[in-house]
Amino acid sequence: MGKSIEERLRVIEIKDAAAMAMYRYWRCLDYKLFDELPDVFTEDAYGDWGMPTWRKTGRAEICEWLQANESQSDLRLSHFGHNPEIFVMGDKEAHGIFKLQDLVMVGGMKIMAGFGQYRMVFVECDDGVWRIKRLNLNYAYHESNQ
Repeated sequence: MGKSIEERLRVIEIKDAAAMAMYRYWRCLDYKLFDELPDVFTEDAYGDWGMPTWRKTGRAEICEWLQANESQSDLRLSHFGHNPEIFVMGDKEAHGIFKLQDLVMVGGMKIMAGFGQYRMVFVECDDGVWRIKRLNLNYAYHESNQ
């Protein structure tokens, strides 16, 4: 027999919550919402943005690093997330693959553009909020004018 309507609804809820966690991450970066950013990650989160010095462990280290790198007033970011594939691993965990296209501008000049893929782990925390536990970004193409 197939899954009940309740079980199927829970899968949809989990997929939506995981996607919303990813969208919150991008919104916080693009609009420099550094006060909201910590709520996107678990306390023990791990992030790897594709370069050896861009690997960070723990919510505090991740958020401090992101703010230090992306808070300058003339820096503008735009993250375009596409084609989410979200896999429900259990009632409190989901894995996701998101296609990324991003653009970085400083003082009105493009300094970086690229596209790639995020591989993510999301978990539902004790307060009922879904957060990023693991973030891995791999660029398929990356250009820089720096």
